[in-house]
Amino acid sequence: MIPAGMHSSDKIDGTREREIPVALYWLPVVVSSAAFTAYFLARRSPGLFWAFNLWDYLYGPLPYLFAACAAVFSLPPFLKYMTRCFERFADRPFNFKVKGTALLVLRAVVIICIFLILWTFREVRYTGDADFLKTLVSYGKPFRIQEAGGLFLFFAAAVSEKYLGLNFETILDAMICGSGVIFFVCLYKLACLLFESTWQRLLAFVLLAVPGYSRLFFGHMEVYGFHLAACSAYFYFAILYLKRRRRIFLPALCFGVALWLHLSTLFLAPSLVYLIVERRHEIRQSREMIRLVASCSFFALLPALSFLLAMEVSGYWNYIGQAFVDLTQILFGGRNQADLPVIIPFFGPRTYVYNGSQATQYHFLSKDHMLFLLNSNFILAPAGLLTAAVLLVASIKKNKLSSPILRFILVTSVFMTAYSLVLYPFFWAYDWDLFSVTAFCNTLLATHLLLHYFERRRVAVYLAIYLLSFSLFFSSLPFILVGSMKEVKEAGPFSLPRVPSDVLLKGTLRKAP
Repeated sequence: MIPAGMHSSDKIDGTREREIPVALYWLPVVVSSAAFTAYFLARRSPGLFWAFNLWDYLYGPLPYLFAACAAVFSLPPFLKYMTRCFERFADRPFNFKVKGTALLVLRAVVIICIFLILWTFREVRYTGDADFLKTLVSYGKPFRIQEAGGLFLFFAAAVSEKYLGLNFETILDAMICGSGVIFFVCLYKLACLLFESTWQRLLAFVLLAVPGYSRLFFGHMEVYGFHLAACSAYFYFAILYLKRRRRIFLPALCFGVALWLHLSTLFLAPSLVYLIVERRHEIRQSREMIRLVASCSFFALLPALSFLLAMEVSGYWNYIGQAFVDLTQILFGGRNQADLPVIIPFFGPRTYVYNGSQATQYHFLSKDHMLFLLNSNFILAPAGLLTAAVLLVASIKKNKLSSPILRFILVTSVFMTAYSLVLYPFFWAYDWDLFSVTAFCNTLLATHLLLHYFERRRVAVYLAIYLLSFSLFFSSLPFILVGSMKEVKEAGPFSLPRVPSDVLLKGTLRKAP
């Protein structure tokens, strides 16, 4: 019998285990020291390490406050104290139960609060592709094949101006913040689905909610907020399917919506195939497998095909032909010098002309490519990829990859990481949002491994609190504030209100000799 207030995994030989392994105990000091070193390097070279000096954009005491919090939360004694506080909180019995109308009211209040937080700190300084997408909409173009549904939502917001009496930006901001509500609700449902204990669910939700990709939902005028929200719904229904609680059409339909929103969802297709393969032992007849594959394929393609049909009926049929021409250029390369690079060259740099200037595109796993991957991973999810990689190796050694859910998450992470390796980030630092779904997949994998790998709760809580604080103070909070402030200090690329071509040439592009 385990005494009240004690977790089963903390009981060892009749006593409660209180010690954390020495290597893990001092790990926060090592990691934070490396991050502070990177910060000082970034202050001298913000063009190279643009993700590491976010504090320098902020005014007043905020940079010092974030630096102090980051330093304090890297001290092992303080982290151990916070771990004990969390354990006492998690072990307290909660008898708070709400049913009926009161439950509906509570949920509505939570949703409204989430929306108001996202709205209050929404972006006011539009950069990157925002101007380009707004220009396409102003020309009356309803979609592009790369982001058919995403751009169509922009188009719908522009059309709604005259009916709602609001400007384009306000309508779109509301839509983006609304997608954030969907995302955070899916995260909560996902955390409850993946973990059984309250402390695991709480830590999982926070670890998934706070990384830098959450800025997408703070009015970031791009299509990737809509896309990430759809992907989070796909993960939720896919895991429900693996738990035998839903049929295949729901994850397939969410996948189809995500594919309609952005073409990069194709890299999640292997995970959809895995859902079918994982349940193959339960199917006795080949006819059942054929029906399952046919049902999955139908619902996965239904949103995009329905959209194309609606476009043709609405008189936009000429855009459909152009869309497939664009798709051919994406897959097989541009046909003229005006085409922008999409796929990173694998066997050396490629030279082409941009805005009258000859430029050279960096190539696969070159120094510039590795620098971009380092920066984008740090700004989107600093505790994601590295934590997932280390825990994955440790889990393989302990043969802890038997869970179908873990294998599903691993498939999504591997293929979305492959996507981040081959796609060319043309807008340099402003293209941080390209790999938001990749960062989310890696963070989901890291969270799942972290909270399931360690047999002692105290070790998992200790590391989770540190990773949470690391993401918050080094990346997420300053990154969100940089976007929500009308003016920031000139500390690097994010202080520029627009993306001039000469800045691009100084970033990922180099002028050819």
